[in-house]
Amino acid sequence: KTHSKLKKQWYQRRVRGEFLFLLMEKKQLDRFYEEDDLQQERFLIELSFVEALSNMEYLHWLAVKGYLQKETCIGYIEYLQYWNTYPYVSFIKYPLALENLRLLTKS
Repeated sequence: KTHSKLKKQWYQRRVRGEFLFLLMEKKQLDRFYEEDDLQQERFLIELSFVEALSNMEYLHWLAVKGYLQKETCIGYIEYLQYWNTYPYVSFIKYPLALENLRLLTKS
């Protein structure tokens, strides 16, 4: 029951353009990702976020809303650095996304 509630929360937030890591506590995220059947969904969520970083308007929106200063966001961006390695890099459609991901880690 908790899994479906968390999944529903994620879909509702995603429709509004927000991402899971910005809205949920780490314990909830761990529980959400614990189940094996969610590994593919986790991959797609992270891929969507990384690719969204190629959109300058989205980056501006994250900065204006203060998300880029939150510890959860900073930790998540550091965690996502694995997208710069093979084989994950081959799934990225927009190379600017990876460059922006690197730049966000430095700032």
